[in-house]
Order: sequence, then structure tokens, then C-alpha cells
Amino acid sequence: MQALTGRACLALSLAWKPTRQVRGSVVYPAETIKGLTDNLRQARRDNPKHKNPPVAVSREMVAQPFGFFSLLQTWASQDRDDYTLQPLLDEAHHLSTGRSKGGAWYLTPNGNHTSALIAAAAASSGLKTLVFVQSTVLAEASVRDFPNLLDAPKVKLNEDELELHRLAAEEMGGAAYCYLTPKANGTFRIGAASHHALLLREERLLHESLFKRKDGIDVLFRNVDPGARNEPSQ
Repeated sequence: MQALTGRACLALSLAWKPTRQVRGSVVYPAETIKGLTDNLRQARRDNPKHKNPPVAVSREMVAQPFGFFSLLQTWASQDRDDYTLQPLLDEAHHLSTGRSKGGAWYLTPNGNHTSALIAAAAASSGLKTLVFVQSTVLAEASVRDFPNLLDAPKVKLNEDELELHRLAAEEMGGAAYCYLTPKANGTFRIGAASHHALLLREERLLHESLFKRKDGIDVLFRNVDPGARNEPSQ
């Protein structure tokens, strides 16, 4: 580059970043997962005629999630001092099960429910959390289920937000057809909102405004479908 431009150039090291960003993964104790897997396989042998695991077996598929964190840009280091392992939830939660084409049962992470539980725990600590999900259906399902995970405080829409909701309701033919339906006094207690391509522009601005506010909602479930146009409004 220096030879082509005739200007002095410095080599860029991708290992350096101007800010430190925590990278992490949700992990489970290997012994716990092995034990659950063994129990699930045994249950499959004991119930050869069942298509899916019995309810009693599914209830036993619980594990406590941990966060494996690092401030490094990559996971290349093997120095234990570069990493930390911290519990994400105080208690174990239910994992899911799947069925292979051959009929075998296997564990699945129950990712959407797990992420919602972690988001609720973060919200209870006063942290804003953006949760990425894979479809609009999952985003809306997460919002509907969120009040069961957290007793969220009451939020009141400000004048600008009320106007955005009025415009969206007018466009849709009624407030009942909007994704967010506050009470007549402009308050609601859901604690979360969605962000996806099916939102009207006014709805998207409303949800973003509520998430930005310090006294607004603390969790936003966003669809990350690569085919969906759901970029945040500018």
C-alpha cells in the first residue's frame, strides 16, 4: 500500500480494538449434560412406542446455565486468566428435546426460552437487553410470554409515543390490531417489545423509543432473519 500510494502506512493489528467488548457463550456443566443425555436415551429404550418423551421425562431435563466470558477479540488464548465463568441464573431451567429421523431423542438448548429468562434476570438488575430471535413469530411469542418471567413496572407512553400509537392504530383500523396495545390511560406492563419487518414505521419508532427511555422497557426482541428488512430507524 505504501509503494502504491507513496504515503507512509502502518500495519493494522486486528487483535486491537479501541474499546473492550465482552464476548460470551451460554454453557452448561458437561457432567450435567451427559447425565441428562444418558437418562434421555434410557427413557427412549423404555418407551419405544412413544414418539416424543413422556412429560415426566421432559420435566427432568433441567440444567443451570453459565456464562463463559472473555474480553479478548478471539478465543485463541488458552490462558485461564483471560476467561471467567459466571452463573447466569440462580436456578436450573428446563431444556428441550428433539427427535431425529431415526427416532432417537436428543437434548436441545430451548434457546428462546433461555434467552428470555436471561433477559428477565438482566432487566431485574436494571440492564437493557436486546435479544435476537430467528423469526417474527418467535419475537412476538417471546413478548407475550415475557410478563410470566418478570413483574415489570408500569410504563406510560409520552406525548410523542401516544401520537405514534395513534397513527399506527389509524393505519391498522384500530388499536386492537397493533402489536403493542396500551390501556386507555396510555400505560402497559409488558416489560418488553418486538422489532421486526412486519411493524409499521410508527410502531417501530414507538418500540425503539420505549427501549431507549431510561424509564421505559428493558427488553427488545428483534428478528434477525436475513431476508427481513428490520433495521433500526435512523
